[in-house]
Amino acid sequence: MQNKKFGRLTVLEAAPKLRPDGHKRWLCRCYCDGKVIIVDQQNLKNGHTKSCGCLRKDTSKTVNYKHGKTGTPEFITWVTMRQRCGNRNNPAYSAYGGRGIAIDPRWDSFEQFLADMGPRPRLDYSLERLDNDGPYSPSNCVWASDTVQTNNTRRNRFLTFGGKKQTLQQWSRETG
Repeated sequence: MQNKKFGRLTVLEAAPKLRPDGHKRWLCRCYCDGKVIIVDQQNLKNGHTKSCGCLRKDTSKTVNYKHGKTGTPEFITWVTMRQRCGNRNNPAYSAYGGRGIAIDPRWDSFEQFLADMGPRPRLDYSLERLDNDGPYSPSNCVWASDTVQTNNTRRNRFLTFGGKKQTLQQWSRETG
């Protein structure tokens, strides 16, 4: 069996001691970094052991890798949106999901949410629904600054003057 390859392992020589049940063991070198391990012969032959453990690590990196965006502002926004609308235990649920604010089913996928919305333009931007009573959807959401966000809440009082409707803050800013 010397020099035979099994997955990432190359058999070097018989191990000094047999297993207690008499089965052979082999010293094998893994190609990843040259690590030498002792492997039961039957585990080599049946394919149970294919590496020093590096194969499992490498495989889990690709299997568990989704989008690489966990922890980004966009991902946190997406999670928060879903919690507000879908989790009855979320403190903000009554103002969102509890009053019927829904999420477009295409946004069940973070990747699709990010494709539709794109990256957040600046740090002071957050997800804004254009129609405050409408759903979270590509046609109803934009990235908006904090200033724009504060002018689009149900708590605001609007003043109309000369046919123009704005919040007191907007009128103040406009008129000085």
